[in-house]
Amino acid sequence: MDLQAAVEEVLPDLQRNGTCVFYLSSTSPTPGVEALLPAMEEVSDEPLPAHHRAGVTANSKALYIYTSGTTGLPKAAVITEMKLMMVANLGRLCGLRPDDVIYTTLPLYHSAGLLVGVGGCFETFAPFELIKYNVEEDEPVRDERGLCIRVGPGKKRRTY
Repeated sequence: MDLQAAVEEVLPDLQRNGTCVFYLSSTSPTPGVEALLPAMEEVSDEPLPAHHRAGVTANSKALYIYTSGTTGLPKAAVITEMKLMMVANLGRLCGLRPDDVIYTTLPLYHSAGLLVGVGGCFETFAPFELIKYNVEEDEPVRDERGLCIRVGPGKKRRTY
């Protein structure tokens, strides 16, 4: 099932519960679902005012990662600020430097792909590269030299 069909299937229930739904793209193919990218591009680079951060502690919820629901209904895994900081420092603990490049074949909706793959780059400012991955063969797509093929901004992320 593609993303649009999956969103539209559960959208009425989400809207009834007051849940805001967005596509991380420039446009939205679904009425009632906004495209988030234009709003993100308008956001200031300035830090949030201190009063928005005043109550944040190590145990505050930083983000939710939803499970796939393979053993039942999808559910949220709560990632606290402490867990996020631990993951962000993982790169430094492993000796990651700003001139290193992190490659991951894991999807960014997977906690390890997002938190370890991308999060490990935050503290060290190391660049992060996405590569093409063939999900049917469960292996990276390689060029004629055997090197993984990088994915540029706005390009298709998966190969079937």
